[in-house]
Formats: sequence, C-alpha cells, structure tokens
Amino acid sequence: MMLYSLLLIGLLCSVTRSQFNLYNTDASLDAGNLHTNCLHHYVYYWIELTEKVEYCVGPISDNDILLEKFPNTTNGNFTFDELRQLNVITQELLAWSAAIDLIERYQYYIDQPNNSFKSTEIFFNCTKPWFGPRCQYSFGLDTIYMLPDIVRKTFTKKYYSAPPYVVTSLTCYIHLKCDRGGSNICLDWREICDGRIDCIDGGIDEDQCFQLEINECNENEYRCRNGLCISKGFLKDERSQCLDGSDSLDIIPYPAQSGYRHIFDIEEHMCPLDDKQFKCGDGRCVADYDKCLNKRDLFLYELISMQGNLSSICWITMICLTKILNQVNGTSCQQFFKSSNITTYLESCETIIQFPIVPVLFGHIRFLYILNDTKHGLNTDLALIPDYICYDSKLCDFLIPTFRIRNYTCRHSRDISSNLIKKLTTWTSIISVIEPYFRKCLTTYNNTNLSQYSSLIYCCKNSSKCISKHRILDNISDCYLNDDEEQFELSCLINDTRRFKCGNENKCYAVFVSQEICPQQHLLTIDKIDFKHLCDRYIEMSPVIIDGQNYTDESECEKWPCNNVYTRCDGFWSCPSGEDEDNCTERQICPSGSLACVSPYDYTLTCLPADQVNDNHIDCLGAADELQYCRSGIWEYETYSGFHCWNDSKCIKRNRLCDNDPDCSFEDDEVFCGEDKSCSQCDKYGCSNVTEALCRIGTLSKARASLETLPVYPLLSRKTIQYANQPQIELHSLTKYITKEPHDHTWPWRCNHGLYVTVWSGDNSLKYKCFCPPHYYGDLCQYQNQRVSFTMKVNTINRYGIHAMIITLIDDDDDRQQINSYHQFISTSTRDCDRVYNTYLTYLSRPKNTSTNHSVRVDVFDKTPMRYIGSWHFSVPFSFLPNNRMAVLLSISDHPPSNIIKCSVTCHNGKCAKYMNKETGFCQCNMGWSGVRCDIPIRCNDCSSDSLCVGMIHNRSICVCPLNKGGPRCLITLSCPENYCDNNGSCLVVDDGINELGFVCVCSENFNGVLCDIEKPIFEISFHNIKVSSPILSIYIFTDIATTADFDKMELTVVSRNLKMFERTVSLNTPQTLRAVFAKIDNSYYLAYLQRHDQVNVSTSIDSSQRCLSIDEVLNSELRVLPKIRRMKYYHVICQTKLHLLCFFDESHMCLCTLERHAFCFKFEHNTSECRYTTHCQNNAKCMEEGTECPVTTFCSCIDCYFGDQCQFYAKGVGLTLDDIFRYDIQPNATMHEQSSVIKWYAAFTMIILVAGLINSFLSFITFRIPESRLIGCGIYLLASSITSLLTVSMLTFKFWFHIITQINPLTNVSTLRSGCQSLEFLLKVCLYMDNWLNACVALERFMTVYTGVRFDKLLSKRSARWVIIILALLIPISIIHEPLYRNLAEDKHEQRLWCVILYSPSVHTYNTIISFFHFLCPFCANLFSAVFIIFHGARQRARLEPRLTYRQHLSKQFAQHKHLIISSILLVILSIPRLIISFLSGCVKASHNSPLYAAGYLVSFVPSVSVFIVFVLPSEFYMKQFKKAISSCQPAILRR
Repeated sequence: MMLYSLLLIGLLCSVTRSQFNLYNTDASLDAGNLHTNCLHHYVYYWIELTEKVEYCVGPISDNDILLEKFPNTTNGNFTFDELRQLNVITQELLAWSAAIDLIERYQYYIDQPNNSFKSTEIFFNCTKPWFGPRCQYSFGLDTIYMLPDIVRKTFTKKYYSAPPYVVTSLTCYIHLKCDRGGSNICLDWREICDGRIDCIDGGIDEDQCFQLEINECNENEYRCRNGLCISKGFLKDERSQCLDGSDSLDIIPYPAQSGYRHIFDIEEHMCPLDDKQFKCGDGRCVADYDKCLNKRDLFLYELISMQGNLSSICWITMICLTKILNQVNGTSCQQFFKSSNITTYLESCETIIQFPIVPVLFGHIRFLYILNDTKHGLNTDLALIPDYICYDSKLCDFLIPTFRIRNYTCRHSRDISSNLIKKLTTWTSIISVIEPYFRKCLTTYNNTNLSQYSSLIYCCKNSSKCISKHRILDNISDCYLNDDEEQFELSCLINDTRRFKCGNENKCYAVFVSQEICPQQHLLTIDKIDFKHLCDRYIEMSPVIIDGQNYTDESECEKWPCNNVYTRCDGFWSCPSGEDEDNCTERQICPSGSLACVSPYDYTLTCLPADQVNDNHIDCLGAADELQYCRSGIWEYETYSGFHCWNDSKCIKRNRLCDNDPDCSFEDDEVFCGEDKSCSQCDKYGCSNVTEALCRIGTLSKARASLETLPVYPLLSRKTIQYANQPQIELHSLTKYITKEPHDHTWPWRCNHGLYVTVWSGDNSLKYKCFCPPHYYGDLCQYQNQRVSFTMKVNTINRYGIHAMIITLIDDDDDRQQINSYHQFISTSTRDCDRVYNTYLTYLSRPKNTSTNHSVRVDVFDKTPMRYIGSWHFSVPFSFLPNNRMAVLLSISDHPPSNIIKCSVTCHNGKCAKYMNKETGFCQCNMGWSGVRCDIPIRCNDCSSDSLCVGMIHNRSICVCPLNKGGPRCLITLSCPENYCDNNGSCLVVDDGINELGFVCVCSENFNGVLCDIEKPIFEISFHNIKVSSPILSIYIFTDIATTADFDKMELTVVSRNLKMFERTVSLNTPQTLRAVFAKIDNSYYLAYLQRHDQVNVSTSIDSSQRCLSIDEVLNSELRVLPKIRRMKYYHVICQTKLHLLCFFDESHMCLCTLERHAFCFKFEHNTSECRYTTHCQNNAKCMEEGTECPVTTFCSCIDCYFGDQCQFYAKGVGLTLDDIFRYDIQPNATMHEQSSVIKWYAAFTMIILVAGLINSFLSFITFRIPESRLIGCGIYLLASSITSLLTVSMLTFKFWFHIITQINPLTNVSTLRSGCQSLEFLLKVCLYMDNWLNACVALERFMTVYTGVRFDKLLSKRSARWVIIILALLIPISIIHEPLYRNLAEDKHEQRLWCVILYSPSVHTYNTIISFFHFLCPFCANLFSAVFIIFHGARQRARLEPRLTYRQHLSKQFAQHKHLIISSILLVILSIPRLIISFLSGCVKASHNSPLYAAGYLVSFVPSVSVFIVFVLPSEFYMKQFKKAISSCQPAILRR
C-alpha cells in the first residue's frame, strides 16, 4: 500500500494542465463506429461554447478494424479497487487524461461496489506528454500544450504560411468517380456544383446541380447565390453562413490571421461568383492558374504539362513557348531557347496539335496549334497564342464554329477576343482572356423539360442555357448576349426584399451588386436625408415632384436660420455674411463679414467681401470662397477634401498641402507655402496667415451639433455626479502552458487538416498517426468526408435558462429513424443571446446512400428542472451534394407549443407532439423507445438514473445529464471550484467539466461579467402626476459609445417593461456612456434624461411638463398636411415660438429644443422591441422583449378585454364580477388607508348598502309576516324577497371584503382562495337572480290582478306563488351551475398574484352570455311590461265604461289609483337601466380608469335588493297599514323588555 501511495503522489506531481481525455474508446460499444478514440475540441467565443469538433483516430471504412497493441507505462498501473482504496475520485481521473469511458466505468464501480468483475480493470498511469487508454499518444515529447493551443498553432501555420513542398499533398473527394485527365490532381468537394465542369468524363461533378438553380426558399429563409437556403435570422450577423458568402454585403475572401477562431470560418467556404474561381482546397480562391498558398496550383500545372504522346523535344518546346512552366527537368526555358533551334524542334511536332493534351478550362476548352504558321517569326518573350480554341458545341450552342477537326468544334482565337492578338507574356494572361468568353456556356447537357420550371428560371436568348431568376441583374453576365443583365422589369418581380433600386429606375439589382452602380449614389431619398443636412446650401437629396415642381433639401429654406447648431463653425459660409463662422478660431485673420482669401495670381492675402462669397465665381486659391465645388466629393470619416485645384476638378485634403509633393496639375497646393511646413506642423509651430487660411479649408467636416447646445436634465449637483471609468478587465488565459515546438517544421502539414500525433507502438518504436476532424478521414486525413455542416442560432426567452440541445442526423426513409451521428450542446442564456453553434454531422457509412432522405432533428431539454421542451425538424436537401450546408434558427420558449396536432401514425409508447418549426406532428417517444411509432425498444440502462435517455447510436445510449453531471452516461459528478463566482453569483457546470470554460456564473441582477465581477450602472426613473393606463413602458436609450456627440451615430437601445400594478419607479441597467433617455407611456413620449458627460447610478423623474408633443400638436392644420420634406423646414420655428417646449416628434424624428431655441432633430425609431421570433402570447397579443439586442425576458401586451401572462384570460362587460372590476385597483401589501379612492368609496357604499339592506329586510319581513299581507301571491313573493335581499347584501359585503383582504394579503392560503373563488360569486349570483325574479313575479302577479279583475283567484295565486318560489330556488342554481365548475385560480407570475378567473370554452361562453342576459332582461321586461300594462289597460277599460271622461283623464285617475303598483315597477326598471347599458358597452375592465364606471353599474344592480320596503311598501296604502299594524304589535313586546 505504501508503494501505491508513493506512486499516486508521483502521479499527482506529474499532472499538468495539458489534459487530453479521449472519447469512444470502448471497442465493445463502438463496433461499426467510424469515429473512435476521439478528442473533443471546443471553440469558445467570449467564454461561451460555439463550436464542437471531434478529432478521431478511426478506421477508414466500416470494414476496417482499428487494432493496436501498446506497452505498459513506467509509473505503475492501478486497478479500480486500488484507486478506490486510495480515495481517488473521477475529477482526478479527468485531470490525469484518463479516457472518458474508463472514468465512467470507474464511477459505476464506485456506485456499485458489488460489481467485483470491475475491480480488476486497470487504469494506465500516463506521464506527460502521453495520453490515451494505454498512454500510446503524444503531440510531441516536449509539448504540454492544451488542445485548443495545438489546434490553433497547427492551423495558423497551415493556413497562413506556405508548406514545405516535400509534405504538400492534396485532400480529395473520392466518393465521385471523376476523370480530370490525369491522376495529378483530384476533385475537391468545393468543385461540385460550382458552375464549372472539372470532370471531363461527362461533367459528372455538375450533374443534378440544376436542382439548385430551380430551388426556392421559404419566406423565413434567404436564398444564397448558389441556391441553398439559410435562415433570415443570420443576415445581420458578421459571419457569412452561405458557402459562397452571398449573405454578406462585405464578402471577406478569407479570414484574417488575427481573426481565426472557427474551423467553420475556413472550411465552410466556397468561391463567390467572381473572377477567382480556382479552388485551392483550403477555402481560398484564386484566378485560374494563379498561385495557391498551399500549392494546389502546382498539381494543376503538372496536369496540363503532361507529355502524353508528344515527343520529348516537342513537349519541352511547347511548355516553354506557352509559358506554362519556366523550367523543365531542371533546365530553365531561357537556357533552352538560347541553346536550341526552336524552329527545328517544332518540326518534331505534328502540324496540328492539341496542347495541353487535357482541357484547360471548364472540362472541355482545348487549345489547338497549327505549327505550319508558327515556325517563322517566333518571339520567345511572348506566350504562344493558340490558333484555335475548341469547345463542346452542345454546351456552347450559341457559338458558330469556324473550324472542325476530328471530334473538335473550334473557333479561331481572333474570333474569341481581340485581346488575343495583343502581346501576352504569360500563360495566365491567355487564360484570363479566354475564361470570361466561355463562362457563359452550359455546365450540363440539358435533357430536362424546362417548361415546368418557367416561373423559376430565365432562359437566355440565342442559347439553351437557363438560369435561376435570382441571377437576373446580379452584375455577372451569365448569358452570351448579356440579356440576363437587361431584364429590368423582371428583376423587380423577384421575391427578394434585399434587392435595391437606383432612384426611380425600374430595375432592381441583386444585393451582391455594389450600390456604386447608381449614377447619383451620393444623393439620398427623403427617408434617408438627415435633418442636419437640410438647407445647408448643398443638395444631398434626389429631387422629388411636389405640386408639379422639383423639390430638394435646399428648396424653401426661408424659415430656416442660417446660423444654427449644425452650421455653426463647420468652415462653410451658410449665412450670406458668414456670421455662422464668426469667432470659431482663436486666430482671427479677417474681420467679421469678410473671408480670408489668397489670390491665385500673386498668393497674397486679402479679405474678400461677403457679396463675392458663394457667387459661383472662384476668386481665391483653393476655391476658398466657393467650397461647394468640393462638397460633392468623397466623404471619409465625416470629412471631405476642401482645397480645390486650379483649373481642375480635383480636391485634396489639408495633409497634402505643403508636403513637397504636388498633387494639383499646376502645383498650386505647394506654390504658396514658402518656408512654411505642412499643415500639421502649422498646428504645432504656427505659420503665415496665407498658409493658415488655406489649411483651414483643406479638410472640412459634415454638419454636426454639439451636445453643449442642449439643456441638461435632471440638474445634478456636483456632489452627485460620478464620472465613469471604464473597468479594466484582466483576462487570465486558461491555457498559458507553451513550450518549444517540435524540431520538424513540417508537422502542421503532415496530416492535412488533422492533428499530427506520435504513437508508441508495441515494439517500443515510435510511429505517427493523425487525429482527423469529422469532415476528413484516412490515415493522413486526406479524404474529404460527406457530411452536414450544421449551424444553429439559438434565441432563448428565459433569462436564466440552461438547455441541452441534442442534434441528430437521422434516416427519414427508415421507420427505425436510425441515428447516423449526433452532438450535444448546452445553451446558457445568462451570457449572451442569439448564440451560434457549429458542428459537423456525418453519415453511418462511406459513401452515404444518396437514395435515402435524411433530416436533422434538434431536441431541446430544460436542465432546471429536467424536462422536454420541444423538437425542430429540418430536412437535408440535395443528397448529391458532398456537403449540405444548413443554417437554422431556434427560438426556445418556456411555454410548450399550444397547437394540438394529430399524428399520421399511432404512437405506441409515446405521445403525439408538434414540431416547433412545422405544422406536422411526430411521436415523442418515452424513455427506452424509438422509431416513427415509438415501437422499437432501445438500450437505456447506460444512462444514470437521474438523466434522460433520448436515443441510441452504436450500442451507446444518448443521455441528457442533469446539472453538475457529465460524461456520455452522466455518471461523472462535476462541481465548480470554490468561490468561483463573485458577488453571490451561482456557479453551474454546463459542459462535460473537462475545462474551466464549462463553468457558468449566474449573476445577480446588478452584476455581470464572466465571474460576476462587474457592477452594472443603474438608471432609475420615476413617474409623477402621470396617469398610466397601459402597463407597457418603452424606454429609448441613446448611448455615445464612439463619443461622436451625434445622435444619428449613437446607439439606440429600446427597453420595454411590463409595469406592475401601482409600479411608478423603474430601475434598469444602462451603459455608462448614457446621453439621452426618452420614456413612452400610453403613446406619449417624455424626456427623462439628457446629459453631456458620463454618469453612473442616475435617478430621474418625469411629469407632464416633460412630455414631448406630437407634430400634430405644435403645427397648425395648414402646415400639418404638407409633405414631410416641406414640413421639416418649419421645425426651427416651433422651438422659437414655443419657449417652454423641451421636445417634439414626428413619424421619423425626435427633436430637442436647444438653449438657443433651435431644433435639434435626429432619426427616431418609434417601434418598440417586439419579439423577433416565435411567440407564446395568445389572443392576438403582442409579444414584447425587455431590450433590443439581448432581452432577458419577454412579456405579452394584451389587447382590450384580455389579461394574464399570456393574455389567456378574458374579462368583458357581460356578467362582470368584483374580481374583474377591481383587478387593477387593489394594491397588495398595503393598508386600507393606502388604497385608491375607488376602493375606499366602494367600501363605504358597500357598508351603506349592508346597513340599508338590513333595515330593508327587517322592515319588509315584519310587514309581510302578518297573514293579512299574504292574502295573495304578491305578499308571499315579497316575504321571500325580504329574506333573499338580506342574503344578497350579506353575500355582497362578504364577497367584497373577502376579495379586498385576500388581494391585499397575497400570502392567503391557496385553498381558501380557491374556495372563495368557486363559491362566493356563485352564491351571490343565485341570491341576486332570485331577488330579481321575485320582484318580477310581483310585477306579473299585479299584471294578472289588473288583467283578470274580479275574476282573480286569490287561493290559486297563493298556491302558485309557493310553487314558483320552490321552482326558482331550484332552476336558478342549476342554470348557472357552470360557474363554480369553470372558476379557478390562475397564477400571474409577473404580478406574483393569484387571480380568480373563468376559463370558458366557446360554447359555454355563449351559453353564459345568453343565461346572464336571460336572468337580467326577463325580470327587467316583466317589470316594464307590468307598469305599462297597468296604466294603459286600466285607462282603456275605464274609457269604455265612462265615456264622459277623456282617455287622458282616465289615464290620470288610473295612475292615481294604482300609483303604488306603477311606482314599484318603474323604480325597478330605472334601477336596472345602468347595468343594462354597461352590459352592452364594448369596453373592457382592463384599464384601472374604467373601474369606477363598472363598479357603479355593478353596485346599482344590488339597489333593488335593498329597496323592497321603499318600492313595494311605502307606495301602497294597504301594505303601509299592515306595516303600522306590525309595528303596533311589536311595541308592547319592546316595552316589556
């Protein structure tokens, strides 16, 4: 044991940071796996994983077996049992470069100590720099680099320096049998479907490629120039995702050495369609036969310089004459020409020969020489021009041949291009003339019926060539007659929003075309002209027709002050007398009103009068008086060259003046200098007035306003201002372990695109092998693999979400859905948003089965807690391509998809789910099952019990690990270093724990940084005396990162917040270079902050005085209707006339009023930060992000009548409850005294109603308990009503205070809340409806009394009344029994409260509306009908019986006789009208300002319940008599007490 302890100590001492853990080393599990013994290379960008590449030593094909025998190590080996006794943990084995499979087996042995068969398994102790299962690999005997260092150094050398010729080799794509005319050069994958034939055996490399031409992309995709599609979400990124770079306006031909970060930057790169079309095989492109850094062009030269059947002398002569090579067999061509008779040598050649013997271009272009005419007058300094150029007539059917020989169709070289007659000295110069001519030929033999694709293609005139319509007007001539660049009208019909026009032209150019093609590209449109450039005496806007006249930015400038914040001290006279340039320099050369002018004749200084300035006549040297001549020149960094050369159109900058190097034709930029030096020396040491005056105009700036002209808000005292200092962040490299490189400088090239390693073989000798990335294979990584290069951009909504993303390449044609390959990424949204991940997916077999359809599926799981979120499905198109480039967008939401979809198959062991990006369903299988129908069992026992098993590949389970677990089987326990995160940040392990970059700090709200070590500046804004009806607050933040002091150049960030109820102070984190903040509330803008210097931790407030007025509020009706460009000319007038105005805005600008009362306007985006991707909001709600670039969360802006986190709840006027009315009025965690006045008044009225109800019920009850009061049914109804009215007001009071108390105190027991939610409103409605119906029964009873008259049956009336009461008591609860069934509590996460809501289905909602109106309208109509009938029916009967009186007199007598009956019915009708009106209103109870209205209507509906005595007893003499009788009978009892 002591020996083992010493060995362990030695092992610990030998541990370095050079850690190499191999994956897929278990031969029993990896049978058939083409990727074994793998190192995982992670590429990080800003500390977050973005690229994962495996470097493996695997078999070349699935028939090969990788067998190696390796010796033991010298430091001793340990069995698992010995390691356990030494208390070795898995984290230590990780640090000791143990294989991952072995580490997991050891962990399993520790967890299952009864597995004795594992106890004897051996861990081989590797000493640096050896690693591997048996310590067989090393990157060099003296190296202790980390793997990222090795990859970086290898590829930096390989890609940015020329290789030694002895190790130069080619990588080849061998899965397409291609004859290039010789074995010297093989096919590169980039040469497939590149529009050029490389295989001379029928152009197989371009076969099927027409499918790319006719390919169309979806609406959310962008079509690359080569026909492939990527997500539009990548278009604004710095990196190009199209292989040809066509998604980037600034195509970078090759990454700079300093910018190398990703293998994808180099490998996933093809040649754009320009003049450089030869593929160097490393991502670079050069012109045909130009030099490649990796020397691939040499193999092309070897191919075209093959001797073939030519004699040696003829062959050497032709090579030298054509300038293909400079030397042959060690002898230079110059020596050959000097020592030889060329004419004699040419006689050894045939009269007509083809040379080179293989095609020189496009797989069919050949050179033919007729040597009879060449022997005389040869100039060996020039390249020998071919007499005829031959081609495939089927591919170039637009050409008319002039010569035929054997099977060749040819044209004479003079018919090809006149440039071939010129003196050409190199082989490449001949090719450069020929290549554009034949580029317009076909690339395949077109046997397809093209009529079916007529809407997708354009067919060239006079040719059978057809191209994609997207190639129209792309500045590349694809047709022989160039007609594809002349289809102007068709170019604008293409569905491509990125195409652009030049002014009012009717042609739309492709996005790849430089906008310099526009003749007046410097002129701007109305929408793009800056406010600061209006009326500056220089036309920058394209003329537009307004009222029949041309109008520009310099038209109608009478109201524009010439001396304003933009023209002040810009060097150009905007005012006629130049007052805008007064006192702008310390050195005053001329008095005010005159211009310092140097005579162009004698170079003397004069002061030019103002009337001679800007008169279009040059009086001064350099055109100092007519600076407009240079303002149309090129602007660089917002400045332009101001010195105008004499009698020339050239303008030069001040640094070119007096530099002893004449730039002007007449040297007028130097003649005036004398002893003065350059203008820069003039600034330092001073100079003459002449030089000073001319140096001032040498470089002039565009208009810009100073922030010093603006007011500041808030006014901060000097004590509270804290000037921000940029924190200095020291980045400690995690891989600073560099020693000397191997002595053999050829090592970076030995494995082509792989990593070169030393192997310790079984006989103690050293051999060499290559770790190959997935896109290459072979013993030297010399073969290019078929693969899917997959890029995905992930947008997450959850600020603290940690997601596992499983990317699988699956067979779509197989019901087993066999997984070909997979990768797993961990996404953490705490560090950044829109993270891009790159990886390669390879196929199970080499070559792949091109007849099988494949797809990429992405399954996303939440790791906190472990749960499935959703799946995305992307079909892999064009199986004939060697590399399928896919760039997709994933938007991960916390909310599962709400759309229910039906699967086309039966899911046996799973459930039907919907793809997140498609309207199709699939079977989401349970653990342990796979296949289309989830009916195929898979092995899942490899995964740990706390992980998720999501598939199987190569007998290995695919496991999703919980947090702090890692490894393929999730058996390795991982943990962060102690105190890794600062400021109480939480540390999480998100990768496999092999390196420190797998640790993520989740910071608290006020800190950020990798280690939560940077404090965020806080900006606090409060609202005072502003009525906030909408909860959406948008904050527009302008930051001056580049210190431009120009709002149009500042960075605008829009932060939207969903305000909580009663929230009137908002805090957010802002950049330190904060300049201005505008707040938008209820479609009104407020100036919240405006400062000139950096400040941190700012607190500000806004009120109505800081509101920015709309342009409609500050201009009269006549000016408001003017076109925008005319209206803007009056903006200075607004500030000059409205002296207290701070700001105003129009549809595209925000304007501030300066201290001098000038308008300071800048472009302003009014759009708020809407969600860019998929939304979880319901019911047409708008999804909003809390920020424009990296939102931390999203929220839903609900339309009227909806509320809730997802706007999933509905509240409208019909059937309103107290929960709906006071949802936005009750302030939680506040006393009753602190509640709003609405709540206080309502509480008072509720108590009044309660008291009135108690009195009413008591008085009514004692009145109708006397039998004489119940002689007919009315008395019985009113007795019951006196009881129900008591219950109603009691339930109302209890409901109100229950709602108030539970909402003020959010900690109320959930069960109590649920019980109250489901029962109280139901009981209240039962009592209220019962009361209304009883009143209606009284009205109907009185109707019957009047209608039947003396025939009225009192006994029947009493009997009927009892039955009606019983029936109503049963039917009313039954009719609204759905209420408690559909009522429940809903959690509002934003407000952190529980709402009582009703979740009706559409049919139940319709029923509820009908039944609510029924219980309200029927009693209302009964009362109304009774009142009308009693009056008019009685009057009509009396009029028939007593005709001596008029109908009006009878009507008056009837009213007087039955006034108690009429008054009661009319009062009930009047009291019901407010609720009737509110029920039919279209508004909603969403905004708090509506609550008083709805509360009043709701409260009025209970007034009839407390008015029984007033409505029925007081107007009736009979009932009053009974009431007095009841009181009299009660008095003795009261007196006795």
